Amino acid sequence: MKANSTYFVWAGSALLAVTALFHLTGFPAISAPQAIDGTASFLEASLRPLWLFAGVHWLLIAFICITSEKSGQGLGRLMLRCCACVVLVDALLLYLFIGPFVGVALLAASGFATTVASFGKLSASKQQS
Repeated sequence: MKANSTYFVWAGSALLAVTALFHLTGFPAISAPQAIDGTASFLEASLRPLWLFAGVHWLLIAFICITSEKSGQGLGRLMLRCCACVVLVDALLLYLFIGPFVGVALLAASGFATTVASFGKLSASKQQS
């Protein structure tokens, strides 16, 4: 069962990394804020960093998942579940605000794979005890 959980962690992390990298390819297309009266609006000024933060956030979560899988301890399971929850909440919020699109499906698949991995890891560690 541990081998299966490892595959799910790697699959979920790969999906998340692909989503992040695809998202980051759109960053250069976002125009710099245009100042009308010498200052850009808050919304215009915040779009570029928020776009960047989402991609970096997903890459970091993918890295944490892979690192947690290597730990093989109770903390690793907890970290996988926390990461899965964050990714699933991201997917849910994007779905609610933007609607269905391929990015939401990739995030949901990644969160689901990581969730399955965390429970697979749980049963594997119980069998080793």
